[in-house]
Amino acid sequence: MAPRFIASSILAALEHRRRTGEGQRIDLSQAEAAMHFLSPAILRYGVDGVALPRAGNADPVMCPHGVFPCKGEEEWVAIACQSPALWPRLAALIGEEATNPRFDTLLGRRRHSAELDAVIAAWTSQLEDDEVERLCQERGIAAHALTTSVEALAEPNLKDHFAWVQQSVMGSIPVESPRIRLSRTPGSVRRPGPALGEDNDHVLREILGMGDEEIANLAIAGALE
Repeated sequence: MAPRFIASSILAALEHRRRTGEGQRIDLSQAEAAMHFLSPAILRYGVDGVALPRAGNADPVMCPHGVFPCKGEEEWVAIACQSPALWPRLAALIGEEATNPRFDTLLGRRRHSAELDAVIAAWTSQLEDDEVERLCQERGIAAHALTTSVEALAEPNLKDHFAWVQQSVMGSIPVESPRIRLSRTPGSVRRPGPALGEDNDHVLREILGMGDEEIANLAIAGALE
């Protein structure tokens, strides 16, 4: 998250310079950039003095919400009922075991989440992961088979999220494309990250203004290794 905050901070500082002619120093830490992920837990403790326990795959407003085993070896599928209205559709797929009155309401499903997860797992374990994914998605239920990194690169829904670029050491590699899509000025990955020390000569000569002798002395001292 820190790089995304840094990018917006740099833009804000550049806009300030454009307006006033003055530069700014940006102070940003990785911990502070990620702190907003803990906002609900921090607020709950600050208001009620309650320290929230680890939630695992559970979600505070969606139930069921988890990852379940499938028939194939090391096959898993993630399922999430985004709204209470979707539970009856999933229950119809699962069958009689899901018709327990305790599962009728969101509160009931959350209170008996361990039992509910066991019922869902018993159903998914009889099917292949892609079959569970298809059955759920056809009914508007969010579901997706868990994929390896190799499978993710071949996944039709994900292929547009990656760009292939040529890296000086590793050759052709996939990198994440910009998540923000602008209609008139779409971003693109034009080059990969440099290898360690790849841009030393440019930095030392063009940015720092060092000459051959200074650079040679740094190399002799081991500063460039």
